Amino acid sequence: MDPFAILEISPEADDKMVREAYFRKISLNPPDRNSKEFQLIRKAFEMIRDEEARLAFRLFWNSPPRTLAQMENDFAGEPVAVGPDPWLTMIAQARKK
Repeated sequence: MDPFAILEISPEADDKMVREAYFRKISLNPPDRNSKEFQLIRKAFEMIRDEEARLAFRLFWNSPPRTLAQMENDFAGEPVAVGPDPWLTMIAQARKK
């Protein structure tokens, strides 16, 4: 999903241009007439709403940085295999030769 294409703006757009494009698009696609399109426009706006969000979009390609709590939830309740690092094992074996 490219939020710039959805809002029909340049990737170099500033906050004002992003807001104006957002309001223009939602005025053409209000939620009561076209809810799916409205949701898509809203999501695109949230992804690039300000300079910090646009920077995160550029740096992480649509994925804002994850917090430690979010990463911990990925493994909640699941056993995690803990063992020797394969790279260290490979280096140790190479040194023995």
